[in-house]
Amino acid sequence: MKRLLLRFLITLWLRFYYSLRQRLVYYVGLRYLKSRFTSYVAILGVTVGVMVLVVTLSVMGGFQKEYWERLRSVAGDLTLESYRYFGVYDYEELLDELEKTPGIRAAAPYIQTIVLTESTGLDWGFLKGIVLEKESQLGKFQSFLLSPRETYLKLYGLEKVPDQKDFQKAFERLKKLAFSLGVSLPSQEKLSEEYPKEWPSHPALENAFYAYWNLKDLAAFLKKQPDEISFQTKSGLPGIIVGFVYFRNFGLKIGSVVTLSTVSSEALDNMEGLTRSNLKTREQEFEVVGTIKVGIYSQDRRAFYADLQDVQKFIGVENRV
Repeated sequence: MKRLLLRFLITLWLRFYYSLRQRLVYYVGLRYLKSRFTSYVAILGVTVGVMVLVVTLSVMGGFQKEYWERLRSVAGDLTLESYRYFGVYDYEELLDELEKTPGIRAAAPYIQTIVLTESTGLDWGFLKGIVLEKESQLGKFQSFLLSPRETYLKLYGLEKVPDQKDFQKAFERLKKLAFSLGVSLPSQEKLSEEYPKEWPSHPALENAFYAYWNLKDLAAFLKKQPDEISFQTKSGLPGIIVGFVYFRNFGLKIGSVVTLSTVSSEALDNMEGLTRSNLKTREQEFEVVGTIKVGIYSQDRRAFYADLQDVQKFIGVENRV
């Protein structure tokens, strides 16, 4: 009985002690918060500091992950190279062996060299010769390619080819503006492609009129553009895929000719005795057949892709990668 009583008293005392201690902590904390403005400033500073740290780490971590995913997606996870320039012979047999290896989903040969480019201006970049069908199986390369039609859609900031609904919206905007200026607008079928002389010379009305007809002309132009990329060209020149930033900055079009220059394979094979006097270069014209938009400036400005055999002939290293 005495033990039970003693245990009860000890338990009661401990509960009272911890309750009193907790109340004392709250009391002291609230007392300092109410009496000192600096306490609020300190709490606010710690809160903002932790928030900034968490947000910064999250943003930078996400940016780094996205950057590396985009960078890796245009190439394979593993690259086999020779210690010499273009020193991999019999690459087709090696490719067959790699494709039969367990764990390897896809493999593709390539050849790469640095080039000087000349179109509407001079620039430089990296030309990569690929087999388009095999390269499309690596990473997300295929998703970054833009066909001629997709290239122009990106260039003009459109999501799709304008259709009848878009024409109707443009016509309604023109109709409302014409009505506000007291102009009687005919139907779409009877509307002339030239600005009517009897209409007032009003900048907004003229812009709306030409915007309507430009939209129709653009839709007809986009429908004629191929929706797939092919290195085959009507002119007979080798086809080339250029970065979207390069395409836009130099004002190119699908079918534009880009002249590339590079060091010949003979010079690269004899690097020890290479001097300025015996430096040999090669030059070749390519026709633009599409663009690529990775989302990384260096890739969208400096990357060029052409058929593997065309690049081998251009450099002078047939049957080598």
